[in-house]
Amino acid sequence: MRHWLTIIIGSLALTILSAQNFNQREIDMPQGVLASEIKLLYTDNQGFVWIAAGQSLYRHDGNAFKEINVSEDMAEKEISSLYEDQSGQYWIGWNTGEIHLLKNGLTVAYSPNEGTPAVPIVNWAEDSQQQLWMCTKGEGVYVKNNKGRWFNFNTDEGFPSNETYDIIPLKEGVAVATDQGLVYCVFKDGSKAIEVLDQSSGLSDQIVKDLHYDEKGVLAAFYEPYLNSLSSSLKVIDTLIAPTSDAKRITRSFGTVWCLSEDGKLFRKNSNSGWIQLKLDVTGRSRIQTFTEDHEGHLWVLGSRGIFMIDQWYYHFATEQSVTAIVTSNDAIWYAQVGDLYRYDIAANTSKKVWQGANLILSLYKDDWGNIWCGTFDGGLLRYEPAAGSMKIYNEESGLANNNVLSISGNRLGLWVGTLGGVSHINFEDGGSVREINSYDRNQGVSVQYIYSVHVNKSGKVYIGTDGEGVLSWNGNGFEPLSGKKQDEVVLDVSSDKKGNIWWVTSGGILEGWSAQGSMFEVPPYPEEPGKVAGIETLEDGSILVMHDGGVHRWIPEVKKWVAYKKSFGLGALQPQLNAHATNGGDIIYIGTSNGITSLSIDHLPVKTQPKTTIQDYRLFQKPTTRTSFSSDENYFTFQYVGRWYTEPSAVRYKLRLSGFDPDWIESKDTEISYPRLPPGNYTFEVVAGVDGNYPEGEIESVSFIIYQPWYSRWYSITIGVLLLVGMVFFLFRIRLKTLAQKQEREKQQVQAQLETLKSQVNPHFLFNSFNTLMALIEEDRDGATSYLSDLSDFFRYILEFREVDLIMVKEDVRIVQTYLHLQAKRFGDSLMANIELPNEVLASYIPPLTLQLLVENAFKHNVISKDKPLELEIRYEADFIVISNRHWAKVKSDESTGYGLDSIKKKYKYYNAGQVKVEVTLEYFTVYLPVIYQNHKL
Repeated sequence: MRHWLTIIIGSLALTILSAQNFNQREIDMPQGVLASEIKLLYTDNQGFVWIAAGQSLYRHDGNAFKEINVSEDMAEKEISSLYEDQSGQYWIGWNTGEIHLLKNGLTVAYSPNEGTPAVPIVNWAEDSQQQLWMCTKGEGVYVKNNKGRWFNFNTDEGFPSNETYDIIPLKEGVAVATDQGLVYCVFKDGSKAIEVLDQSSGLSDQIVKDLHYDEKGVLAAFYEPYLNSLSSSLKVIDTLIAPTSDAKRITRSFGTVWCLSEDGKLFRKNSNSGWIQLKLDVTGRSRIQTFTEDHEGHLWVLGSRGIFMIDQWYYHFATEQSVTAIVTSNDAIWYAQVGDLYRYDIAANTSKKVWQGANLILSLYKDDWGNIWCGTFDGGLLRYEPAAGSMKIYNEESGLANNNVLSISGNRLGLWVGTLGGVSHINFEDGGSVREINSYDRNQGVSVQYIYSVHVNKSGKVYIGTDGEGVLSWNGNGFEPLSGKKQDEVVLDVSSDKKGNIWWVTSGGILEGWSAQGSMFEVPPYPEEPGKVAGIETLEDGSILVMHDGGVHRWIPEVKKWVAYKKSFGLGALQPQLNAHATNGGDIIYIGTSNGITSLSIDHLPVKTQPKTTIQDYRLFQKPTTRTSFSSDENYFTFQYVGRWYTEPSAVRYKLRLSGFDPDWIESKDTEISYPRLPPGNYTFEVVAGVDGNYPEGEIESVSFIIYQPWYSRWYSITIGVLLLVGMVFFLFRIRLKTLAQKQEREKQQVQAQLETLKSQVNPHFLFNSFNTLMALIEEDRDGATSYLSDLSDFFRYILEFREVDLIMVKEDVRIVQTYLHLQAKRFGDSLMANIELPNEVLASYIPPLTLQLLVENAFKHNVISKDKPLELEIRYEADFIVISNRHWAKVKSDESTGYGLDSIKKKYKYYNAGQVKVEVTLEYFTVYLPVIYQNHKL
């Protein structure tokens, strides 16, 4: 397929581009905060990056810095340290020695019984016993045991210096950096143990400025230009010359050591390189203040101009030209630009042209004797000898299959060369000189001319990638299809992993594999369409890297998963050249691109390329809560969440739902959602962040809660309600029966009272006396007789009118009494004295009918009435009582009485719940107190 030859040659055009060392992005600062005010960069256990500026504290959620509310009483003070312990509790140290805790988005003062330091808190650590340590600037170190008590390590107890710079956790205890050596501290069962390491212990200097601890051990930086690598037991393993004296910060990240000097210079060193000072935009003429590394492989650097985030996984050589071929040695990278051969010294970070040629160099190979073999376009095969600086040519006249060499591979025995005219095998003598060249054509199974890739694995087996017949393998006599039958494929690159499996990539970008056991691997298509494929590399962990114009794809066979590193990783414009890649034998892959060399750090490339989802807060009526059960009227919830993805935060989307309410998943770019007026039920809020529509399975964050039914609709409430209803019906039924019985009794009493009243009024004595009085008046005073007869008629008419009524107004009953007294006055004359004085509001109140008349009549029945002993009657109001009182002149023998009247009155007042009728008897007066009834009770 000749179009691939055109593509190969066309991609070699010279390009002049300005290149940079690292891909970096400037982070928007919090509003009103200057870079010079920031004193602290910190990465917590969840991977979030924090900054502290004076008394202000901020957390970057992927889009912006979110300010944390700090106590107002901390104004004019500065945060000096921040730490998240294993339980998720944040500890904030101040330059005044004060300590705060972060709870529910607010800082809260922490005041242990032992008090807090009076000097700045420098750093924190947590040992294997989950004891919290803090180092200070002037008071040594403190440790908090599991019971919450604090203990101090200082010079009074053998600590070499109270000036401490850093503290790191070890397998047991902690290591502390001081200006008098490295101190190993252990606190166990209340006992303190201290071991001081200084120059006599092998340290390069007494003043230890910074420490780093990882799986490789401890890294210590000193005031003098040295670094010590120590084991986890603090035994010195190695000493490095530091790039500068007086280191400020040091860290080790996947074999790369970063060192920040006090004068603001940042250096990096790989395992096979020397120190290189970073020429980053962040530096300019300003100093770098500090740095931190997040969980995605970025280095966050703080300079006086601002905060920059640097992608650590790749570094670009500023060669500014297309690199067409590349190969590595222990101390150098050899690469070709057009027809020129260059050597890049890794340690010195310098590049030198060692050969200038006329033909394009398409492939490079370094043999075991240090010679560099160059495959050219139309110039044959060249061998460059570095020691002599000479170049030797092998071409068709020397037995080479073709002068266009696309690929070279081999071992100590010889080279295999892929050309545009077949395959050639170059045999070496013991010293590395060429013994013979054999070329293979159709008779040896190579029916195609174009061989894009040749690969010799560790066991010496030879594989070639052809233009139309797939992958062929050498059987000792000729080439045969790898799978036993020919494949109609254009194979661009072939490689093998450490297990002996063979992998290749086709012109269509398809990755395929053949196991050492003799079977094909099933590799699904890429999750995203790649650009033009340029080659593959097999990695130490068994994964396969496919390089293409749109970035890099990584196939992980163990989990059968593709991981894409594209635009968001800074690799979207990679533009690699065909088969122009090489590895340092470890974690670095060098890729020749259209504008130089990209150094790709595999260890820094995260296997996880999706956001980390965190539910930051959930609120009830916009107030933070940690509860999981709520009443029916607590039903307005707001959830705040974030997908931490510093690599490309704008690409983050969310899939979420409220299980129990939402019928299906919702996709959104918002980081907050509210659910007002939720009905009672069981709910689980679920959310997961993703990029490019891919949402990682098994990483859904959730929070569950319950809204209870109203108390009146719960089963026990319904049961109680039914029981209460039944009880109430029964109670009301009994009340009704009792009321009916009372009513019947009252009606009986009323009838009896009416009967007694009638009997009383039609008493023969009363009638006899009334008629005698009337006869006398007829003879003596006819007009008076007429009036008397009218009053007598009115009296009996009143009795008949009110006998069916429960209550009447007091003024009506007073009128009956007045009529009765008027009739009696005709008989007794001056021997009867009556006074009725009642206020209008009492006259408008109510009273059982004939009550006053019965009491007045009793006075006539039971008292002597004469001029010497007149009957004195008084009806008055006194403290909510109608008082009926008469002068007590008891008869020797009173008129016959049933005793019913007064008792009947008491019962009536009881029926009406009107109060208690009181009777007061003295030697002189008989008094009855009737409670005033202000409301007409209709019973």
